[in-house]
Amino acid sequence: MIAQLIPYAVAATLVIATVIDMRTGKIPNWLSYIFFGLFIVLVAVSPDKAAFAWQLGFALGAFAIGLVLYALLGFGAGAVKLLFGAALFMPMEHPFKIIGLMLLTLFVGGLIVNLVRAKFGREDSNWRVLQERVMPMSLPVAATSLISIFWL
Repeated sequence: MIAQLIPYAVAATLVIATVIDMRTGKIPNWLSYIFFGLFIVLVAVSPDKAAFAWQLGFALGAFAIGLVLYALLGFGAGAVKLLFGAALFMPMEHPFKIIGLMLLTLFVGGLIVNLVRAKFGREDSNWRVLQERVMPMSLPVAATSLISIFWL
C-alpha cells in the first residue's frame, strides 16, 4: 500500500519545488531529502531490493548529465538536485524518451513562461519568474518527471 502512494508523494514534492522555484528562484535543499527518504521507504517495502541498485545508477547518470548542464549551460544547481531526486522514480527503460520529453517540456515551458511574463509580469511582483527574464529549470524537470512516472 505504501509503495503505491510514493509516486503521489514524489509528484507533490515536484510541484512544491517548482512553485518555490518560480516564486523565489531557489529550490531548498530539504526538498532533495524528501526524495531520498521516499526512495529508502520504497526500497524497504519492496521484495526485490536488487532492482533498485539499477535505479540508483540511473539517477546517478541523470545527476552526471545535470552537472554537465550546470557547468556548460547554466542549468541551476537546485534543478540538478531535483533531476537526481526525480530520476530515482522515473522508468529507466525509456532514457531516450525521457531526454526527448525534457527537451520538449523545456521549449514548451519556456514559451509558456514568456507568454505569462509578457501578460502579467511586473517588477514589483512577488514571483521571481514574473519580475525577471528567467526560466525556472524546475518546470521542465518536474513536467518531464511527472509524465515519465505516470505515463511511461
